[in-house]
Amino acid sequence: MPDNEAHAKGYRGELNLANRIVMRVAGELVIRFGNKAGENGPDIISVSRNGQITVWDSKWRSAERSMTESGRGHSGLDPIPTLQQQILDALREAKRWLPPEIYQKALKNAQEGNFFIVTAGTGNAYNAVIEEVRGTNRVARKRAIEPGASGGNAGSAEKE
Repeated sequence: MPDNEAHAKGYRGELNLANRIVMRVAGELVIRFGNKAGENGPDIISVSRNGQITVWDSKWRSAERSMTESGRGHSGLDPIPTLQQQILDALREAKRWLPPEIYQKALKNAQEGNFFIVTAGTGNAYNAVIEEVRGTNRVARKRAIEPGASGGNAGSAEKE
């Protein structure tokens, strides 16, 4: 368990997010989870049945608030090549148990720099910011509202 309260809350948020992904995003396979508290990098990496890759960043907030683009994860100077390498590393580790057809599709996407980044609110934060990356370029961004969350129910943070 993390050594301070902020890290403990963040860890609980990441664990809850991983469970939400597995339970609510049909066919999604979590291939990496559980970085050391406070460590930089994606909190969760998942792959869909069609090889689509998603990098998830959990943002724990004690106060009730909506996630906005200003709070999105992996927005530093140039995080995309680093994320791409972390995805490739996670896929290599998951190769032993991922079905071969899913692995091959995901590997192709990772090598081409095609994936999604989802910054999801946890704790008292709600909503998510979803970014699409194609060819290692950020090409689209949208704010999604989870059903039943404060602030409305006009959409979903789940992938199509």
